[in-house]
Amino acid sequence: MVALQRLGTPDVVDDPAQGRFPDVTQQVMELPDRQRAAVFLVYWMGLSTSEAAAVLGCRPSTARRYLSVAKGKLRKAFDER
Repeated sequence: MVALQRLGTPDVVDDPAQGRFPDVTQQVMELPDRQRAAVFLVYWMGLSTSEAAAVLGCRPSTARRYLSVAKGKLRKAFDER
């Protein structure tokens, strides 16, 4: 849990021309802590799932599950729009 507190939140840029997507960022910020942290570590920081698992203090399979569930939630959120 300490690792989650150290991560903080990614900077959000409201201008899509800056290369960021505020809708995606908002949806990621609404994920549960561990899922959000896994997404942040793997997709924002570029860590492997094994490296992310080490930061999160869990097994790589657990980190992969966090990512899978998070991607499913994000996919559903954007399909409903």
